[in-house]
Amino acid sequence: MGDWGYFPTPEAQCRRITEAKLRWVSGKKEDMERDGFAEAQKFQIGFTSKQISIQKGSLPMSKIYLNWQGDGMVMTGYKAANDGKGIIARFVNQCKNPSVLEVIHPGECFKSNVIEEKGEEIPPDAKGIFRISVRGCEIVTLYLSD
Repeated sequence: MGDWGYFPTPEAQCRRITEAKLRWVSGKKEDMERDGFAEAQKFQIGFTSKQISIQKGSLPMSKIYLNWQGDGMVMTGYKAANDGKGIIARFVNQCKNPSVLEVIHPGECFKSNVIEEKGEEIPPDAKGIFRISVRGCEIVTLYLSD
């Protein structure tokens, strides 16, 4: 990679008092492969939220913007797309076995990549559910548009 020069990194040297929490998660091997990583991730990383100001408009209680499920699947990211026109949702299959990610979204759904390029469109099934086959340990990035 070459010599990139001098980069002071005092935080990387960890010369400070640190604290850690430990959680023991036990269960059957099959359950742990499916749910153990998700439980561990929930423990170490809290849900982040940000208070926003009151805005005009209404959102019907009967509608949802995004709902998803999948064995071994964990959502790792949800943000506005860089183009300002859609939402990026990122998931990872934390199991070695394949899974199916099911997404309910009122708009269109496209496969994407880490630099948020729209890929192939994913057609919904007869019930309006987008179903994405996911290999074991695969990361899936979706571009969702209205």
